[in-house]
Amino acid sequence: MKRFLFFYLVFFFITFSPLLPSHAFADSPLASELKVTTWNLEWFTNKAPHHALLGENVKPKSETAITHLMATRKKLLSQIFAFQEADDTPLLARLFPPSEYQIFLSQELQPIAQHVGIAVTKTLPVIHHADLPLALIRQDIPHSLRNGVDISVKFHEIWIRILAVHLKSGCWDAPYPSPAHSCPLLRQQVSILSQWVQDRLTQHQPFILLGDFNRRLTVHDEFFTQLDPTHTLLLLTANQASPCQGGQYFIDHIILASAETIQPIPHSFKVGLYSNEGEPPAFSPPSDHCPVSVSIKLAVPSPS
Repeated sequence: MKRFLFFYLVFFFITFSPLLPSHAFADSPLASELKVTTWNLEWFTNKAPHHALLGENVKPKSETAITHLMATRKKLLSQIFAFQEADDTPLLARLFPPSEYQIFLSQELQPIAQHVGIAVTKTLPVIHHADLPLALIRQDIPHSLRNGVDISVKFHEIWIRILAVHLKSGCWDAPYPSPAHSCPLLRQQVSILSQWVQDRLTQHQPFILLGDFNRRLTVHDEFFTQLDPTHTLLLLTANQASPCQGGQYFIDHIILASAETIQPIPHSFKVGLYSNEGEPPAFSPPSDHCPVSVSIKLAVPSPS
């Protein structure tokens, strides 16, 4: 009887499994969702202290910190990482192994140790576009700023444009017209970003804009309304406090094109906090920013 039941189950599975609903099987969620993360790695470099390209009191990442970042990256299970403050590619290859990820790093005219970059799983086709010129080389800027990294990723036969940025710091929440606190430089960068956004909207391209904006954006902030004058964008961090920034508003943001093209998966917006389990009492997080993630899906047009 047991043998008959076994063969009957095998026959049923082979014959009728194509007719069963897809959720009956342990399908990987990555097949239907695209998870993206923005992550400021805080001076991810192995340059020696006092190097000309390093900030004051900046030290190279310790092996302990690198190991902790690697463990965090594995837990995140993102297909796309937009990262900031990264130095050389060899060090990045430890965090994003070339066997798993394609790495695209910003290219500036002046040498810097804080590049912007994007790491994309090798399972996704990628087109690498020219950097968005956000570095703003000017005589009154003591250190070079960073360009934006611009790529297109093919997901479910749809090309999604993705731009990673790290904007000028210092204009956290000062009024838009402010002449101080680095606001004039940030206004210039936002003007360039605004044109990029408008180009995508005009071409009806789904897109994701993410990174460290160094600005506590809200939907009413004039810096954001410059990006979104027609109120079509979705600022996922709007009116939320970051558990990684002492309860302040986010400066790491993820912005999506209108919900008519791509939609966030409900409850998928997450901030990855660093675990101090098993660490000494004086545990120091491996970065002063935590990874911010969301999973998205392509919007399905309603039947006409």
